[in-house]
Amino acid sequence: MTRIASLICLLAMPLLAQTYDFVGLVQDGERGEPIGGAELRTPDGKKLGTSQSTGRFEVQVNNRRAHVIFRKQGYKDLDVDLGELPELIDVEISMESSVQELAEVTAFTKRPAHDPNQAQSMEELEALQGMRIDLNDHLRQLHGVAGMNEFTNDISVNGSRTQDVTHYLGHSRIPSLRHLDFGFPGNQSVLNPRVLKSVTLSDNQAKGPVNQGNASALVYDLQDGDPEAIHGDFVYGSVDRELNLNGYWDGRTYLVSGRLLDDNSLGNLGSKFFTTPKDARIGQSGGCKDSTVTCAGLKDPLSFTSGDLFIGTFKRDSTGAFSRHSLVVLGDDFKVQEDVGATLEDAEARALVKGHQGAWLYSYESVTPSSSGDWEWGFSTLFRDYQDAFHDTMTTTNVPDWYQYGINSTNQVDYQLGDNKRTDWQAIWSVQYSPASKTFGAQPSYGV
Repeated sequence: MTRIASLICLLAMPLLAQTYDFVGLVQDGERGEPIGGAELRTPDGKKLGTSQSTGRFEVQVNNRRAHVIFRKQGYKDLDVDLGELPELIDVEISMESSVQELAEVTAFTKRPAHDPNQAQSMEELEALQGMRIDLNDHLRQLHGVAGMNEFTNDISVNGSRTQDVTHYLGHSRIPSLRHLDFGFPGNQSVLNPRVLKSVTLSDNQAKGPVNQGNASALVYDLQDGDPEAIHGDFVYGSVDRELNLNGYWDGRTYLVSGRLLDDNSLGNLGSKFFTTPKDARIGQSGGCKDSTVTCAGLKDPLSFTSGDLFIGTFKRDSTGAFSRHSLVVLGDDFKVQEDVGATLEDAEARALVKGHQGAWLYSYESVTPSSSGDWEWGFSTLFRDYQDAFHDTMTTTNVPDWYQYGINSTNQVDYQLGDNKRTDWQAIWSVQYSPASKTFGAQPSYGV
């Protein structure tokens, strides 16, 4: 029995020798503050102990080369290999915080400056404004535009006076035409934005550079043709009807655009505002609401027709030679009539006001390059006829014969107050030569 007891004691001594004390302090690696509540675990998840509020810990391990995992919320897990430590007593353990602190960072970046002389494509302008039938809605988005008057072509660029801003279709100077200002959306630009490729804010060569606050010019560049296809779109809106075509044939681009405002829609809108109800005018207010009474009325108390047509063709070759023909035609007619019938059953039309605007614009431009320099010249001509007349509603009897201006005539205005009629005819011719050689280090241009 004595031998058996001695053997058991010898076998038990190595087992007691495999227990090691691991004692130390766990702290924040950045601030040096003690970390309380940190758990010490083995890699298989067995919990060995927890650090005190002072950061001190004391646990036992069975292997001198064991791994101990320190875990604490807000800190990254730390795997400590005891075999790499020279001592297991008074060990300092530093844990790294897992919280990412937000630091104030000031970054400077150069704001992209927009070159006023850089062309703005219609896609860029439409991204801000959307597709509009009035070109002025897009011009408002151009860099440097200081302002413009509503329903007019008056536009100010970088402080320049509105009368000093000129308009160019390519290289040809053109007047900026608008339809008559008679009800929405009649007052729109004659030049359809859908046929344009870009708009450029440029220097007016006759006035001075735009970046010095002097007069400037708006240059409209037309679309290029696609050699592979013919493009077109048809718009049928509540009022606007238009057809646009873009084609390419034998090295030449062809553009066609036609717009027409629906006169029925405009007439229905305007008839609600321009004329007085018939029953109220003859002193029988409410009479037209009686189902037993026949109340006659005018079919078209307000008529307004507005449309324009653009036809253009241009050609550009590999030498830089360029030529363009453009034709713009517009027509506006309006008439407001009142019913002067004396009874509810009778309807008699009399014009209160009527007007007409008809115009056509033709322009041609050409660029001819050569080894010595480039020749540019352009020509444009405009014919515009405008007329409006008003009726004197206060005078109906006892008037001299010379004052009476047609009775019951659909083409004239009874008792006309005035006939505002004028005809504009203008032609613009320009030529410019840009030599290839420089003068005093600059590239000169000479033009008329």
